[in-house]
Amino acid sequence: MRKIDWAYIAGFFDGEGTVSIMVSEKLLDRRFFFSFRIAAAIPQKKKDVLERIQSMMRKDVICRVSDRGNFCLLSVVGWQACRFYREIYPYSILKKKQIVILLKEFVPLMKRTVNIHYSRDREMFWSEQRTVKDIIALFKIKERIDSLKGGRRGKYNVNYVRRIYGYKLRPNIDKRPQIENMGTVNYPFSGC
Repeated sequence: MRKIDWAYIAGFFDGEGTVSIMVSEKLLDRRFFFSFRIAAAIPQKKKDVLERIQSMMRKDVICRVSDRGNFCLLSVVGWQACRFYREIYPYSILKKKQIVILLKEFVPLMKRTVNIHYSRDREMFWSEQRTVKDIIALFKIKERIDSLKGGRRGKYNVNYVRRIYGYKLRPNIDKRPQIENMGTVNYPFSGC
């Protein structure tokens, strides 16, 4: 795909898109298992705009356009989302910090700390973390990405995990300083 197409998609994503990490949990044999999926989504009222973006990405990134009633959604999930983020990174402005944290911190930690499984439709996701520390570290990174969106999102956060595993909650101890100089990040990312 041409650079100008990725630049257009990155600009569109900066304005309308969402960087997200989807979390689900299971309770098996009195143990909690968390699954994480990296995703990119662009909601829009007009389906034809999303279908045009989908046709621009057809050879490089697999994505879906679905009609959700009063809006349509272009979604990229799993390793395809990782690939999507690597392509739009050089052109992204507003979502660049979220993309950097996702690709430089979250994805490498996922690769080191979990077993990889496939869903039925072959989109990769992860589950079965090795230690509670690893799970908490993943949730901390997720919270940092969510905080750049303008606040906490959903029930899955560090405090939720600590309550499940019986950890004492310690306020403000685990907060990490913000990344100040984003210009030092090297491209392409080795995490994906």
